[in-house]
Amino acid sequence: MKKGRRNDKGKMLAGKAAARALVWLLLPVLVFVVLNSHHMPQVPLQATTLYLVGHASSEQTPVGAPPSPASGDETPVNAPPSPATSHHPSPASRPGVVSANKSQARPRDTDVAAPRSKSICNFSSDRMDICAMQGDVRMHGKSATVYVVSASEDSYRPENGTVKIRPYPRKSEEGTMHAIREVTIRWSGLDAPRCTVTHDVPAVVFSTGAYLNNFFHAMTDGIIPLFNTVREYDGHVQLVITDYNRKWVDKFQRILAALSRYPVINLDADDKVRCFPSVHVGTEGHKEMGIIPALSRKGYTMTDFRNFLRSIYSLKREWSTPVNRTSGDRPRSS
Repeated sequence: MKKGRRNDKGKMLAGKAAARALVWLLLPVLVFVVLNSHHMPQVPLQATTLYLVGHASSEQTPVGAPPSPASGDETPVNAPPSPATSHHPSPASRPGVVSANKSQARPRDTDVAAPRSKSICNFSSDRMDICAMQGDVRMHGKSATVYVVSASEDSYRPENGTVKIRPYPRKSEEGTMHAIREVTIRWSGLDAPRCTVTHDVPAVVFSTGAYLNNFFHAMTDGIIPLFNTVREYDGHVQLVITDYNRKWVDKFQRILAALSRYPVINLDADDKVRCFPSVHVGTEGHKEMGIIPALSRKGYTMTDFRNFLRSIYSLKREWSTPVNRTSGDRPRSS
């Protein structure tokens, strides 16, 4: 009797051992089935924000983020916006930014979708024609062509899609203007070439041809209109010159360096396709050796121009004390 009980007990222990062994053998199979099923509890992953840097703006936009509300400044602009008060980091502080010509520029191999371009042109003055474009604007130097890609509905656009401007402020003098190279502006994105260099500052295109070797014209047709056009950018602007006059550029290098932080670009010899956030073709000249404040975008005066020159050449005395001419004394500065 005792012997039978021992046999039954042995069989029970052997059965339990076999069951344990079977569970251990089947455990990997069960784990595999569970891992490949859709009934596992899902752990939410923390969203990762990816930033794309647009080629026409230095602003960064999170991918997948809700669209930002439309800006209230949707009206056409008279000139490229000044970046002097921008709080965006400089391009040099971002990885992948290079200085192809010591200007704020970076190479780009492919085109990126850009906001629709806005532009406005003024042909009413008897001294100059001006066009200002903002958005996706591309410039090819050797062909002297500016491409305005995807123009917005509220911006200026000619019927034939093309405008030609001679960027020299003596529009009424036909003989003089024939010597100035034309810059073609095309409102078409279909044939716009790809960007090879992308700039993060506006560009201003002007000519140093015609009479600029003469000091009077160098100031009236060159320096004063250029000051009136680009001073608002506080140096954050790229100067682009057609009818490139090296003698004039060298002579006024100190003034040009005060107006722009970057070396000038010779448009006639430039074979790159440069993309800018905005381009201003032509300079604003009002009259001989003067500025009309009511016509100046920023209300500049000749006093502002004088102070600008004084700051460049470190002329600290602002006023002279008049004396009686009959006394024979010389005027004294104070």
